[in-house]
Amino acid sequence: DIVTRDGLPFDAATDAGLDADLPDGGADGGGSDIASEDTALACQDLDSDGRGTGCPAGEDHCDDDGDNWTIDGCQNCIDLDGDGLGAGCDRGTDCDDRLATCREQCTNSDGDDPVVPDCIEVFCGSDPNDVESVCHLVSSRAEANAAIASANAADGRPDFILLLDMQTDDIFTTISSDDGVTIRQVPGAVLRQTDHTKDILVIDGDRVLLDGLHLSGGKQQIEIKAASATVRHCVLEGFEHRGINVINSASGTLIEHNVFAGGTGDQDNRAAVYTDSGHDITIAGNLFVACNTGIVLKNAHDLFIDHNTFASNIYRGIRFYSNDSGPLCLRSNIFSGHAVTAVEFEHAAIWDSSQSCIGPLDSDGSGPRFGNAAFGNSALCTGGCAAGGDCASCLPAGTPFEFDVDPLYATTTLGHVGFYCPIAVELIDSGDDLGYDRTPGDDGNVRWLGSGPDIGGRESGTPECGG
Repeated sequence: DIVTRDGLPFDAATDAGLDADLPDGGADGGGSDIASEDTALACQDLDSDGRGTGCPAGEDHCDDDGDNWTIDGCQNCIDLDGDGLGAGCDRGTDCDDRLATCREQCTNSDGDDPVVPDCIEVFCGSDPNDVESVCHLVSSRAEANAAIASANAADGRPDFILLLDMQTDDIFTTISSDDGVTIRQVPGAVLRQTDHTKDILVIDGDRVLLDGLHLSGGKQQIEIKAASATVRHCVLEGFEHRGINVINSASGTLIEHNVFAGGTGDQDNRAAVYTDSGHDITIAGNLFVACNTGIVLKNAHDLFIDHNTFASNIYRGIRFYSNDSGPLCLRSNIFSGHAVTAVEFEHAAIWDSSQSCIGPLDSDGSGPRFGNAAFGNSALCTGGCAAGGDCASCLPAGTPFEFDVDPLYATTTLGHVGFYCPIAVELIDSGDDLGYDRTPGDDGNVRWLGSGPDIGGRESGTPECGG
């Protein structure tokens, strides 16, 4: 008779059988692994937390939530910052549920009162070991105005403000401190202006940094009047007239890696970014999507507009308005899907002909190539920079628009990974490694991946593009 074990033929003399070549964790070469494999195959774990129907670790009462599995956790977990910890959560409680970097335990090294945990201070930018270095947490306009008033007291120290989810129906106190004010916002929070006739922030002090804000609504969201202001990693949406207004000869402004979506009507002065008499302005790595106009330039000087995406704006990507502007270096931008025109010239652009702008782009001696892409616009340009002239004469010499290719955006839904990330291979790594691109960004790394920067305001391989 055939001797069997676990239903398989077995040779007792050699302790081997037809299952001898199967994976085996036991010492006898037998069938102990077959049962475990059957169990693993039977386990249905949809959220990859080790628990589910038929799984060794136990049942999962919400198999679409990798952080909870008990009935209590599935029904009652409150996790505001998305780190898996919170009140009633199976993975444990959170020492501060406003920020994902705060985990099970919080420390307060400087002993400040009211308590601001070290994890909050590090994100905010203040020194967690210095009680005089304060992070002001604000959730109302009154608290914001108090924090700005404290900063404006000018004690020689930088000030730090962290916005929580909040709304306002009026403008905030003007920031006038020259000591350096940093305003950040916790991820997922939004600052909403409920009155479309009111502005939100006015900067009239030097060295102000706005980082990671999400502003919604209002007439004009940010006005910059002073030197060395930086606006980065922000979302500015639903503004009535302007997202950012740079005026009064403000200088050294850096506007980088923001998303602009808003602006209605056809008034000449409505735009995501508007500048009147500003100078030394860098606008780079931004998305201008479904705005009235991306950028309006009036009597602006020393401009660097680099690696932005202008897409499906109601009228135009860039407008030269009311007075001549320049010198301007316009490089490696995408203009797509504009109902009127990519670029409009009511006045002239004075193009930057310095080697820092065009030198490396003319390697074959055929004339400057600026690496800009244009696709699907009703017109490439309109207007005229001189009486009787046409728009073509207003463009820079050489090849201002090098690429005529559909960017093939991964998605056009705000908030989704891949938002306006081009996947057309012709635009990947096709930019030129020039000054701005070589300069380390706020994370200490150069602003591009691969053999060169991509064309447009998004870089393949980065988290926002699914990398």
